[in-house]
Amino acid sequence: MPYIISIEGNITSYTFYNELLGKLHNYYVEGAKQQLVFDFSQVKMIDPLVIPNLLCVGFIIGDSTGTPARIFIPDNISSGNLKRYLYDINFTEHAQKYGLFTLDDTISGGLSNNTM
Repeated sequence: MPYIISIEGNITSYTFYNELLGKLHNYYVEGAKQQLVFDFSQVKMIDPLVIPNLLCVGFIIGDSTGTPARIFIPDNISSGNLKRYLYDINFTEHAQKYGLFTLDDTISGGLSNNTM
């Protein structure tokens, strides 16, 4: 069962430093034994200043665990703008080219949040 870090709303620098990094810290405190999944199903926008931070986090996760984290963005109409944005700024290309993240839109049955 994967370890899921859910973020709701927009990912700004504040959200990144005050929510995402805290949840990521908990993942490492618990031993970092499970596959890590970032659930971005409720995210509508990622601040451009956060993009380099996400890429760095992807590198650190892959380097420390040996497996890239997954980013879950559902394949639905409400997530289309976010997916297009990540594609347009080449986040998707760099994440896949350097093995930083696996982008996933096919998780069936939904995700259950075990990080709270």
